[in-house]
Amino acid sequence: MLLAHLKHITEKNLEMPISDCVIGIPSYFADLRRRSYLHAAEIARLRPLRLMHDCTVITLGYGIYKTDFPNNGPSYDL
Repeated sequence: MLLAHLKHITEKNLEMPISDCVIGIPSYFADLRRRSYLHAAEIARLRPLRLMHDCTVITLGYGIYKTDFPNNGPSYDL
């Protein structure tokens, strides 16, 4: 029900249908809980492309919007 509601909100904001998704889950979830998330996504008529750990999702979300990376390579202070 939660995934269906999130899908509805996203479709309303983007004004286009949503079918694919990536779901962030806590890293301590066992296989049974992971499968239940996949099943819930199917009930909400979503096609989960991948389940990702929540730390990875946060890191990717930060990196996608960060634009002030230096153009030169990494610098090491000794």
